[in-house]
Amino acid sequence: MGPLDTQSEFDQPKEMQGLYFAPVTREAYGAFIIRHARSDEIGPIQTALDGGHSEDAEREIRLVGLYACGKLCATATAVLSQNKLNQHQACKLDSIVVNRDVRRQGIAMMTVAKLFKDLTEDADLNIDTILSHAVHPATVRMLTNLGFSQPPVTGAPIVSLKIDDQNEAEFLKTCTAGFLEIHNRLKHQCLQCLKGRADARRWCFPED
Repeated sequence: MGPLDTQSEFDQPKEMQGLYFAPVTREAYGAFIIRHARSDEIGPIQTALDGGHSEDAEREIRLVGLYACGKLCATATAVLSQNKLNQHQACKLDSIVVNRDVRRQGIAMMTVAKLFKDLTEDADLNIDTILSHAVHPATVRMLTNLGFSQPPVTGAPIVSLKIDDQNEAEFLKTCTAGFLEIHNRLKHQCLQCLKGRADARRWCFPED
């Protein structure tokens, strides 16, 4: 992501200035993952919204997008499936994709914590299991910090977390703390930038 023109930032509607989360269209998501769904450690990343995946009436896909002054910086997707034996849902973290120009600032943690918090607090859902493939080392560290199990020594690299009445509040507290720590830091940088401070450090694109 290259530098933004100063005038264009302030021409943005107020709700689209600085850092915010908003829905992502399929078209915007498709263009974003073509450019950024790749890591040096594991190569291309496939997602549940890739063109090759067929629609499945048995599952629901939730998608959250992080924006900076109208530009998409990160996305996280989760796939929800209904347990036919009870009224609970299982949630699989499908993908977390961060613009390659803004990585290593905690953006993945903030976006995933936001996604998990929204899903857990959704009154229409009753999630009792959250799971994820944990191939990328950074994903393992991030999910461990959120209370997930360590990946097994052998077999499929799956990590999981059971949600029940006893630990739901603690999980939400952990997600909220992980979200706010990074959000508040980046939001402060946004406010300094929007004020036009000469010493403002932008997080939304690399330093010159």
